[in-house]
Amino acid sequence: MLLSHNSLGGRIPESLGKLKTLQALDLSYNNLSGTVAPALYNISSLTFLGLGANQLVGTLPTSIGNTLTSITELILEGSRFEGPIPASLANATNLQYLDLRSNAFTGVIPSLGSLTLLSYLDLGANRLEAGDWSFMSSLVNCTQLNNLWLDRNNLQGTISTYITNIPKSLEIMVLKHNQFTGSIPSEIGKFTNLTVIQLDNNFLSGKIPDTIGNLQNLGHSDHIQKPTFWRNPKINWEARAAY
Repeated sequence: MLLSHNSLGGRIPESLGKLKTLQALDLSYNNLSGTVAPALYNISSLTFLGLGANQLVGTLPTSIGNTLTSITELILEGSRFEGPIPASLANATNLQYLDLRSNAFTGVIPSLGSLTLLSYLDLGANRLEAGDWSFMSSLVNCTQLNNLWLDRNNLQGTISTYITNIPKSLEIMVLKHNQFTGSIPSEIGKFTNLTVIQLDNNFLSGKIPDTIGNLQNLGHSDHIQKPTFWRNPKINWEARAAY
């Protein structure tokens, strides 16, 4: 059921939770408000759930990763969700595309290393923290991850702790507007698939390593391809970076 980009208002009907064989639900880019009925997160047949760009509020259920067992794309960007990102998302092992950008999520980002099919992860523009960095070290297992957006959060610590743990598959890395410190490690030169790096507006110091010259693909990507089966083909990365 695809109802995105309309002017639909009010609450999402709880009765949608009765559609037990529904595979795709896209309600994004409307004027929907209120909380999301828990029953909606219990539709185990859903492979695509898009609720972004609305006025929805509330927290995500702690069991979301255990109930949306078939989900491959979860898009909640640009709403008013709050609270922690549920650790159970690590159990949604079919997940390929996770976009929680521009909400009010708080707390430590959970480890997501079990999501070995994950290719796109956007947690930007929230109020998230890194904690003990187990989230970052777990990403090494996400060998298909090519887009990582963590900008505009409350992430702290030395930048080398982060960069040395990213998967080699990464093409887009956006960490700007955080509180990273230290110098850019020379190991960055090993990540030769990178086409975009944004580290501006942090507290970095030291020298720019010579190994950055190994990143011959930098600047080759003018657009980001969203790997979605249901909607929006391309997004200009420069426009997204100014978001």
